[in-house]
Amino acid sequence: MGDLRSLQCHRQGQGARVLRDGTDINTGIGFLTASDKALADPGKRAAIQDVLQRFAKAWDWSNQNQDAYAKVYQDQTRLGEHTAKAVVGRGEQSLRQVSDDDIKKVQQVSDIFSELQVLPSKVDVGKFVDKTLAVTRECRAGAGTLKIILK
Repeated sequence: MGDLRSLQCHRQGQGARVLRDGTDINTGIGFLTASDKALADPGKRAAIQDVLQRFAKAWDWSNQNQDAYAKVYQDQTRLGEHTAKAVVGRGEQSLRQVSDDDIKKVQQVSDIFSELQVLPSKVDVGKFVDKTLAVTRECRAGAGTLKIILK
């Protein structure tokens, strides 16, 4: 099982308990990334925008079809049905615009890693965010438009 969260969900069903999670260590925020070189290439940039749209559509489907998604996840990971459903049911995935608060949270983690010498020097996280790449799609709840801006 490559996904430790999958293993955690599975083992908790067998009486295991969490000793430590990422609280106060990490943000829990995930990012999709692309190199500056890829972003500078118009063809690759268009492909990145296309894949972001596809991710958004796929995640909307998975959020709306949890049982079917659990079956796909089970088939792909070879996990048991109970574990696959536990993993899929632990939260919705979505794409949204990177916020200044996101950058601040990741900067705090980066600073800790610098202090602990996990990183060789301080990193300005804000320099790694490209707010010019945007994919717009309708939210599934019809609440408006969600802009996705990632680097």
